[in-house]
Amino acid sequence: MYSYCNQRLHVGEEIELQELSQEIASAGEKDFIQFSSEQGYHLEDSFPADRGTLRQLTKFAGSGGGISLTFDAMLLGERIFWYAATDTLTIKGTPPNLRD
Repeated sequence: MYSYCNQRLHVGEEIELQELSQEIASAGEKDFIQFSSEQGYHLEDSFPADRGTLRQLTKFAGSGGGISLTFDAMLLGERIFWYAATDTLTIKGTPPNLRD
């Protein structure tokens, strides 16, 4: 989905809802148009890509209880591991400034 949206942004074309839905479906997800309709969202057939919104698709961020954490989504499963059973994050290769 990110690749499709980013490509549309770079060529200055709008995101086509039907094409976006096909990109999501190719990843094994539910039909996006159907899902958005079931949730009561009324989306246009096409809309402009937004750089700030796209950036959010590539990062995980969260804060609470005195902790703030942000990391690139591609690191999940490579250097950052989440264990649902224990609600634990493990970071491999801790950044030097964090260790300091």
